[in-house]
Amino acid sequence: MLVIGLEKPEDYEGLPALGNPSSYPWDPRALLVPAALFASALLLLLRGFRKTSAWAALIGCVFFIDGWPFRSPSQSPYLAKTPWTPYQRVIDYARGKGGLVFWAHPDAPNWKDPTAVGGPVDLRTKPYPDALLETANYDGFGIFQEGNRVTALPGGAWDEELGLFCDGRRKRPSWGIGELDYRSPETNFDIDSTEMILDAKGRSPAAVLESLRAGRFYVILPSPRTTGRLVLDAWDLKSANASAGQGGTLRGTRSPVIELEVSRSDGASRPADVEIIRGGSVILKETATLPHKWSFQDAGNRADRTYYRARLRDADGGELYTNPIFSFSKP
Repeated sequence: MLVIGLEKPEDYEGLPALGNPSSYPWDPRALLVPAALFASALLLLLRGFRKTSAWAALIGCVFFIDGWPFRSPSQSPYLAKTPWTPYQRVIDYARGKGGLVFWAHPDAPNWKDPTAVGGPVDLRTKPYPDALLETANYDGFGIFQEGNRVTALPGGAWDEELGLFCDGRRKRPSWGIGELDYRSPETNFDIDSTEMILDAKGRSPAAVLESLRAGRFYVILPSPRTTGRLVLDAWDLKSANASAGQGGTLRGTRSPVIELEVSRSDGASRPADVEIIRGGSVILKETATLPHKWSFQDAGNRADRTYYRARLRDADGGELYTNPIFSFSKP
């Protein structure tokens, strides 16, 4: 999980994550062993067993020091199957402090099979697109590098989650971001292997965070074979007297005009596959030569509350995903 926007050191100190003991709640059970040893030492001393009493007291001190400050994680890390509660706790805490939370690379296949760490210890983390449905109130997830394998495909977990929002069963929608587990150039990933293009009101941290919070951005995966990037020139829903804008909501119509315009940063004329998705279903799928503009009225929409999003892939392997725009004909 990516947590950003926390402004104070104490906010990080209280982040309820494993490996952060300062966030653990006080656990009286951690006192049971030293307390029992100290009680035994006292009883032995009263009965005249001074040497044995001293050993019991010494061992009690060791357990007391080891258990200090007598805190334990709210959820045991040794369960056969980890519940979603610890993750939801992180989400709720970070958002309560004004931060943003994104699920990182939910479709990553890197660790789906056991990988030897040393001796009898294996490391394994299966892909987790279901995280989008099992938790709530997060801000989004990483489409690139890994989330476009399953989660962001039409009808995937992202569409299910957005459908829950449109049905009123979620308080907020989630957005697709670009993120990268960057280590070094030797891993074949440059630091700009994914890009996010923000529609922010300024260059301040507050303006950038607000753009991320509101979904006013799109993400691209540049092609490794060319310097040209896909560019989103327009993405909007319009009616006779209103428009939504990326991340926004168009109200009062079931038949919005969809506008999508895409070009390339190098100005080249290259083919690209495009899909426009409404409510989890593809309503337009075609190949066009960029630059190109799509503008049409969706007369086939029958839902009171739905959303639209688009994805493109060019002939060089570059990809672009928009964030959803919502269309609510009724409150």
